[in-house]
Amino acid sequence: LAGPGSYLPTSRSIAGGAYGAVPASTLSGVEGAKFIVDWSVKHINEFWPAE
Repeated sequence: LAGPGSYLPTSRSIAGGAYGAVPASTLSGVEGAKFIVDWSVKHINEFWPAE
């Protein structure tokens, strides 16, 4: 990863000790990653309201 960003780890990557799950590569745990994904999907779906 280049620049100021970081990875969002999954439970699987944390359990396996993947590169994107080590503290030097991420600012968030799996709970933070899930929150960001859920929030993003919710707000993206608001572009197409249910009929």
